[in-house]
Amino acid sequence: MKKILVLTFALASSHSFSECMGRGYFVDNEDPRYRFELCVSAREYFSIIDTDGNDLGTILRETDESDKAVLVTPLNEAAQSMLRGEDQEYWHYSGECSDLTLGVPLEITESEAHCSDVGPTKYMFLGDFTIKEVRVVTD
Repeated sequence: MKKILVLTFALASSHSFSECMGRGYFVDNEDPRYRFELCVSAREYFSIIDTDGNDLGTILRETDESDKAVLVTPLNEAAQSMLRGEDQEYWHYSGECSDLTLGVPLEITESEAHCSDVGPTKYMFLGDFTIKEVRVVTD
């Protein structure tokens, strides 16, 4: 029997910048596993993406030095189902880049789901999750 482990949902007004939607993964003895390819400051990431100048100003005002952006690559179907439809995407990370082991299989052990329904916010461009803690997968 499959169980829904994660589901995010938010209602957004018609003028919202939100991409919020119900999404989750179905587990059949498979935990989502990822590889983090890159970790940079969120400010650095926002400075290179293509966005409206006014939106960028609003986003940068609410972004501080502790905000990081990690490039997430899913390693299995459960992990792929958590992305917005891309092969890779940047997610918000609340830790230090030096704490991450890049390029190895990881499981996210603590995260916070969010949806930006009154946009624009930093989360609009950084996935639907803030990653708080990860562990290296050895099996």
